[in-house]
Amino acid sequence: MLQSLIHLRIEKEDAMSDFFLSIDSGTKKCGLAVLNGKLEVKERYVINIKQLKSEIEVLTKKYNLSKIILGKGTGWKVVKKAVEEAASGKLKIEVCDEKYSTELAQIRKGNFFHKIVYLINVLFNKEKPVDDISAIIIAEKYLKSKGGSK
Repeated sequence: MLQSLIHLRIEKEDAMSDFFLSIDSGTKKCGLAVLNGKLEVKERYVINIKQLKSEIEVLTKKYNLSKIILGKGTGWKVVKKAVEEAASGKLKIEVCDEKYSTELAQIRKGNFFHKIVYLINVLFNKEKPVDDISAIIIAEKYLKSKGGSK
């Protein structure tokens, strides 16, 4: 009995350490975040959409990804095609609502001063991307919808 409980705990811990890729899709750039089931972020960054396929291949090898979570936002259908090509049927691809993820990422990014600077930069079209933070928020939404962390 004790041995089966220990085995179940180990399986659960292994599942929580599985890595997945979360993508905030866009028409020119994408936010990427590699996380585990505990929502611990291993990497996050923004890339040009042209680099997406090769980047997914690199991250899949590096982290032995178990799935890809794709935010259903701007340009997501084009991004999904690139993701499917890169995954080549080996990874599960899940689509998740990303409503308000960019706004939440902007809030999460910094304090009040940073928010004011962000708004000024938006006015002058010089805002810094928060797509990587949006990718984390998409992962959180996905896991929450599946009854996972957060």
